[in-house]
Amino acid sequence: MHRSTRRMRDAAVALAFAMVAVGCGDDSSTDTTMTEDAGPTDDTGRDGSTMMDGGDDQPTYRVVAISEAPQDGNSSSFALRFGGGQSPTVLPDGSPQTYDFGAGDIAVDKSGDRLFVLNQRCARSPDMCDDESGSIREVAFDNSGALQQEQTLTLDTGVYNPQGIGYSSATDRYYATSYIASTIQRFGSNGQSISSPYDTDPFDPDGSTEGDDDPEPADIVVDGDYVLVNLQTLDGFSAANNARIGVIDTSNKQWVDFDSNESGPQALTLPGQNSFGGLVETGTGNFAVGLTGSFSEPSDSSIVLIERTGSGQYEVGSTVVTGDQLDGSVTGLAMLDDTSGYAAVSKDRETSIKYFEQTSGGSVDVQTLSGLDSPAGALCLSSNRERLFVADSNGYVAYDAQMQQQMNQQPVGPSDLATSRECIVTMP
Repeated sequence: MHRSTRRMRDAAVALAFAMVAVGCGDDSSTDTTMTEDAGPTDDTGRDGSTMMDGGDDQPTYRVVAISEAPQDGNSSSFALRFGGGQSPTVLPDGSPQTYDFGAGDIAVDKSGDRLFVLNQRCARSPDMCDDESGSIREVAFDNSGALQQEQTLTLDTGVYNPQGIGYSSATDRYYATSYIASTIQRFGSNGQSISSPYDTDPFDPDGSTEGDDDPEPADIVVDGDYVLVNLQTLDGFSAANNARIGVIDTSNKQWVDFDSNESGPQALTLPGQNSFGGLVETGTGNFAVGLTGSFSEPSDSSIVLIERTGSGQYEVGSTVVTGDQLDGSVTGLAMLDDTSGYAAVSKDRETSIKYFEQTSGGSVDVQTLSGLDSPAGALCLSSNRERLFVADSNGYVAYDAQMQQQMNQQPVGPSDLATSRECIVTMP
């Protein structure tokens, strides 16, 4: 059985969205400081309301998002500009502008002047996922706030269905995962591929290279000289074994071994299955992973910490919140710190966005965000952790991330975001 895209798995379980929030701009290794652009020239919103900028003393946020047309699976990218005040504008001229940058994950380089969009090229067709290699689109903002493509890098033949991308300023390399080939490909900024990609075969439980339980690499988070890879272990659409986190040491181009008592490099084994919920940074130097489980039973879903105990040293930490506490299955997350954050939660084919926070005594406070009609599931947090942006069915809604307060009264952006997949925040 072919391993399909995350969108195909969503369709198989009849979920009403097609995204997972990895690489949502809360990654300190990809934190960004951009030169202030000229900004929009039209402050009229989609609903006709006048929009206010954040002012000189408040930050400005750019949200770059990818959405997918429900009918044909084609994808487009677009950019929104949110001021620090109540209302956002749409880049570059107050109206939605879409770009054919493809479907996939998004990463930002260390300097903040470039974005990397991973184009899966397979839309909703598993046949294309198996037969067409993906590409990386390198794009940047111009002075008007529009996105301009700078170059396209075609991934090597056989690198089908790429799922995640990360950029390491330490090595000046892109790292892109191949869900089908179970490899992590390295590319130089000059567009040259690096030979001998990282293969997840050492983590294969049965030692085969073709079995359905080969660990499928999905999300990537870059942590200095180390690349953390979210390894899903599936049999078709279902989990075959517990999910794992593999870590690449870019200084010696080897997998980090987390159990020297076993032969070959060993990954971190997570206390649950199907890490569809994503891998993100918490802002404290640690990481969190969303374990979705079966999609249908909240009891097998959770958010778990990955603690950094030293340079290149990581261990599985405590459970931050369970699916039972959230009353649903985790399908996306954005962390404020090690004990609080936001999760996209699926239950009975509907998605809600919930705030969670551990309190004294070990209990967890959970609140459902208001002001959303039908959340698509995409959520991203600004690097200063002051703003949360959520894709609703009619556009993006901004929240004060610390107070759970809705900032704009009307969603802003392209009107059809029912299948918004990924978003990332930059701060010019």
